[in-house]
Amino acid sequence: MNLIDKAAPMKLKQLEIFRSVMIAGSMVGAARLLHVSQPAISQAIHQMEKQTGVRLFRRVNGKIFATAEANILFTEIERVYAGVKNLERLAEGLRHNRHGSLRLAGFPAISRQLLPAIVADYCRDRPEVDIVLDSTQSRNIPDLVARREIDVALSVLPSDRDEVEATVINTVNAVCILPVGHRLCDKTVIHAADLDGEAFISLGRNDQSRLMIDKVFEAQGVRRRLQMETTQSDTACGFVAEGSGVSIVDEMTMSWYRDERIAVLPFEPLISFNIWLLSLKGSTQPLLTRDFAEFLQTRLADALRRPTG
Repeated sequence: MNLIDKAAPMKLKQLEIFRSVMIAGSMVGAARLLHVSQPAISQAIHQMEKQTGVRLFRRVNGKIFATAEANILFTEIERVYAGVKNLERLAEGLRHNRHGSLRLAGFPAISRQLLPAIVADYCRDRPEVDIVLDSTQSRNIPDLVARREIDVALSVLPSDRDEVEATVINTVNAVCILPVGHRLCDKTVIHAADLDGEAFISLGRNDQSRLMIDKVFEAQGVRRRLQMETTQSDTACGFVAEGSGVSIVDEMTMSWYRDERIAVLPFEPLISFNIWLLSLKGSTQPLLTRDFAEFLQTRLADALRRPTG
């Protein structure tokens, strides 16, 4: 029998008094816990027994003993109090951005290491924040945000969806990577014309950075030997390390990709890639989401200021 459901309406103060009596084991002890008089406690318990129609305590030789019904009621009240405490902890966590969930997405180059490092740092003192991180091509990200499957995302493309807000938060430059010992390694800067006739590792045909890179070489009439193609910049690094050719990738990839077989040099003319922060337009974002977005922008700026060599 659930006594709370069957009882006449009771006030929270009555429940607090009853709980204190059960914990203290006496009316006097409850009065001390609540800093009220003992008669006030006795009167409240008497009123509660009258309202519920249930005898809660037996009085023997000046002492009180809880009835079986009182123990059932106490169990229910403890469950309510535990729920209230959980709500208090939840509210506190929400207020200080330490509770909730974040659904994130990023383009592959940033999701390999940089974004996980930023997320891990953010969650270090937020163990109750749940994270989902999806690594996907930039062209897929606006749809994920529009369908509310993702809260915050990083893309190298702006959004083509009206309901998705896109803001440029950083820019990364392209660098040229060559196998160590390559004839061009002694140069301080690699120019597009230097790569004429070179075996070149290209990114995927639908990659926005590939389109920008090809446009530079086409504008200068430079003919490369496009022998290999890959959708991932770190895979291009692997081919270069094996001596299969040279490539142009973003400096962000080279901020974490380490291989002593690869030389990294500046490339001209300058090719820059924007990094866009995407979120749902017009939505009221939780404090946690806004706090993480600010943290992400700051940490990303710090990471990209570091030298890539």
